[in-house]
Formats: sequence, structure tokens, C-alpha cells
Amino acid sequence: MDPLTKMSLAFFFSLVISNLLVDFVLQPDRWVADKTKNKWHSSCLYLHGALAGVLAFVPTLYFCGWTLAIGVFIIVCLTHLIIDGFKAYLNDTDGNSATYKDVRLFFVDQALHILVLILIWWCICGLNPAPSNLYFDDVTIYNVIVILLGYLIVLWPGGVFIGKLMGYIELKANKEKKGTEDDGLKNAGTYIGYLERFLILSFILVDQYVAIGFLVGAKAIFRYTDKRDISEYILTGTLLSYSVAILVGTGVVYLLNLA
Repeated sequence: MDPLTKMSLAFFFSLVISNLLVDFVLQPDRWVADKTKNKWHSSCLYLHGALAGVLAFVPTLYFCGWTLAIGVFIIVCLTHLIIDGFKAYLNDTDGNSATYKDVRLFFVDQALHILVLILIWWCICGLNPAPSNLYFDDVTIYNVIVILLGYLIVLWPGGVFIGKLMGYIELKANKEKKGTEDDGLKNAGTYIGYLERFLILSFILVDQYVAIGFLVGAKAIFRYTDKRDISEYILTGTLLSYSVAILVGTGVVYLLNLA
């Protein structure tokens, strides 16, 4: 299986989808709290690891057959369990609090999961397995998986990412402006400026000048609210949401054009 073929890329993206489903869609908040509280003694930790293995097993079975699917199930189950176990061991919050450590652990955790999937995908491509009996052509499977991945990222991981980042910004702002009379978020104007210029350039590149007008209008409305810190917080979150959607949308269009 050539790593650059549409079928192999569809297989990799399906593995990423399985990871996003198990971490963001099918994991209740009580599981997160239980893992963080009980660490290695949490039953939810082992249930979560098993679920990660099952969800990785399904696309591998479809693309590569039973033998490799069983191997992927074991590897993903164990690695997901170990990574989440150490994350819970190092985390001293409830798993949802906005602390510096929690934010760093969140990104490290996801990076390690994706790294494991990349290694699995690369090794399977090196084995060059015979494809299973697929019911659809390569392009159809590829397009459906890419579009599904895009919507999944925007709806769930994108929201968690924005929430973590906004919590981090608020925490940092409250710490830096402690003892001062400034009622706005610390350096919020700088962050808003970065996001605003990024969005405007992106809209220009995709020939969506009307969207720039909506952006300017939204900024004007938020700027004229009574409480500056709240308006800046909302505006920053809104621009971050736009940015995530634009980045993911641009990536999806690029990947679809490959087909």
C-alpha cells in the first residue's frame, strides 16, 4: 500500500477519526473526572483504552483485513491506555479546569495519540497488505472520509481546543492584571489583531470579501459593550472559532482536490 495513494490516506484519516471519536465524542465528562481522580485504579481508564482499540480495529478491518486489525486493536488499546494513564497521573485538576498544566497535557496527549497512529499507518503501508473487498471506489471512500473528518474536527475537537485556549488566556490575563486597575484582558488587543489580520487575509485569498464586512460589523458590536473584558473575551473566542473553521475548511478543500 503506497502511503500517498487515496486509499492509504483514507485509511490514515479513518484512524484519526477513530481517535477523535473516542476522545471527544464518546467520552463522558464523568470518565475524565474518574480517570483524573483515581489514576491507574480508574475502571473508566481501561474502558476508554479498550474503546479506542475497538474504534481503530473497525477501519483497519475494512481496509486491511482481520490479521492487521487485531494487531492494531492491541497496539492502540495499550498505547492509549498508557498515554491517558500518565496524563491522569500528572494532572492534579478535574480534567476540565483551565490550568497551565492541564492545557499543556491536553496538547501533548493528543500529539502522542496522533504520533502512534502515524507510526501504525506507516508500518502497515510498508507491509503492503492486499486490500480487502471494498464496496466503493477509492475516490468515493476518500471524499466521504475527508469530509467526515473535517466536520468532526470543527464540531468537537475544535470546540475543546478553543475552550482550553480561552481558559488559558483568561487565566493568564487574570494573573497578569492582578492588582491593576485595567478592566480589560491583558494583551487582548494584540491577540485580536493577529486573528483579525489572519481572517481578513484568508477571506481575500478565497475571494470572500463580503465576509470581511461581517467581521468588521461583529468587531464594532463587541467593542461598544459596557464591560471591556467580557467583550474582548467573546470577540477573541469568536475570531478563534472563525480561524479554526477556515483552517479546517481550507484543508478539506485541498485534500478533496487531490481526488
